[in-house]
Parts: sequence; structure tokens; C-alpha cells
Amino acid sequence: MFLGKNFHLFASPRFVIAFGFFSVLFTIFLRRQSKIVVVGFSVLAVALFFITTVVISYLDSYSKVIECTACRDGIRTLHYNSINYDLYFILSLTVALLPLFLRFLKKKYFGVTQQKLMIKGS
Repeated sequence: MFLGKNFHLFASPRFVIAFGFFSVLFTIFLRRQSKIVVVGFSVLAVALFFITTVVISYLDSYSKVIECTACRDGIRTLHYNSINYDLYFILSLTVALLPLFLRFLKKKYFGVTQQKLMIKGS
């Protein structure tokens, strides 16, 4: 049973800052990439975002039912702000950015590029 949630007209500061960081880092990581790479990583980021959101929501809801000691028939009553939507959003954005971050680190610090591999092979 859901008893309600406070209505927020504007997003919280954490929500806005997390989206701002994601947008800036996403742009930096995909700068000077081919259009195929940009489209591929964009689709991957969106897919990871939604998959992570579903998994986190499932795990959190399952843990809320498990921690409930005074529930009737496994039904937990939710009160105001007992679901942390900002945390779901921030974690999902972080997971969606991981493949780009790892690719950026690989190219930047380990120097593995296609041109270097082709020169060594010649």
C-alpha cells in the first residue's frame, strides 16, 4: 500500500548536478570519435541506464520487503520519501558512463590505439 510521496515541482540539486556531470563527461569521452562509435556508445549508455534502473529498483524493493518485520502478508507500507529516486538515477547514470570511461582510460593512459597496433604489425 502506498500512502503518498511529496510532490516536487523542481528536481533536487543532486539530480541536476548528476545529470550535468553525466552530460559533460559523455561529451568529453565521445569528442573526436566517429559517428558510428558515438551512436554505438549512445545506444549502449541508454540500454545500461534502463537496465541498471530496473535492477536497482528490483533489489531495493526486495530488500524493503525482507527488512520488514511487521508486515502483513508480505505487504510493506511505504511512507513519504521512503524511495530514494535520486540514488536510483545517479547510480544508473554512473553505470551507463562506465564503458565510455574505461575506453577513455584505455586510449589515454595505456596508449592502445588502432594506429599503434597497425605499425607494430607491419
